[in-house]
Amino acid sequence: MTDVKRMYINGEWVLAEGGATFDVINPADQSTVASVTNGAAPEIQRAVQAAHAAFREWSVLAPKDRGRILLGIQELMEERRDDLARLVTLENGKPYEEAKKEVQFS
Repeated sequence: MTDVKRMYINGEWVLAEGGATFDVINPADQSTVASVTNGAAPEIQRAVQAAHAAFREWSVLAPKDRGRILLGIQELMEERRDDLARLVTLENGKPYEEAKKEVQFS
């Protein structure tokens, strides 16, 4: 069986109920980049509930602590810029140099 990429909901990587998936296709050569889980209403509901719970925790953090977390995410994205740009290129056919800029300014 193909390795199916999962959704991240409430701290866990999960499959869709019923196992629904879809393929991400490289527009340049029509090859399959990945098979990903295809979330629907049950997964959306779980994700929304988790987001509401996380917001309550997030909103009581001091602004400097929230900033520190966001800067950490920025650093990780900068460290993995080339990998992320390759994924953008594979997924939507964007030229690699343009994809690097997109990641850089994300």
